[in-house]
Amino acid sequence: MKTAKEIREHYDGLRDKAMDKLRASCRHEQISDWVTEWWALAHPTGFAVRYCKVCETILHWRTRCSNFFGGKQCGKEIVDDEIFEGDGKALPIGGHYCKECWQGFGRRVGRPIQRGASAEAQIRRMRRRRFESVS
Repeated sequence: MKTAKEIREHYDGLRDKAMDKLRASCRHEQISDWVTEWWALAHPTGFAVRYCKVCETILHWRTRCSNFFGGKQCGKEIVDDEIFEGDGKALPIGGHYCKECWQGFGRRVGRPIQRGASAEAQIRRMRRRRFESVS
């Protein structure tokens, strides 16, 4: 007789393979409206996402620039590759910035801020994340 853990592992593996196959063959023809992304119940990520209704792959992200420099918020809507994240040095980690504010921080600290490999890797990781509905 199999244990509950063994059964879960078996079916989780089958589900993952089936989902990978579905995502590889999906043409993303049925796209959702913008919905709030949640990392846990009652904990929004600050992003709105559009996802494929067939394979549940997240296709697009959007948020607003979180620059509060000088007491004014930029608030510009930013989508997908226009989103620059804080580096923890000149920009706070957890913030999301438009290109103008990202470059503006570099001018204020006297050095240009380069969009480095870590920011590019973050975008790739974001694109690979799977949409999990909270319903």
